[in-house]
Amino acid sequence: MEKIERVARAICQAYGKDPDMDSGRGKLRTVVKQTSAMSKMITEEQESRPNWCEFELEARAFMAAHEALSDTSS
Repeated sequence: MEKIERVARAICQAYGKDPDMDSGRGKLRTVVKQTSAMSKMITEEQESRPNWCEFELEARAFMAAHEALSDTSS
């Protein structure tokens, strides 16, 4: 697991959410199902996206701030 994911998971848990639960905000994709030899059914399904992904940007900002404060060259 990379650092960003670990931080995003921690932030997600701090907000009281299960990092592995589906956020319900995954991308929509078109699915074509063959229903018989002559017909198809076209639907849209939402891909699964875990809650922790919703906190990736916040995790990146936290990591950048942490690195800036940890820089001892200043």
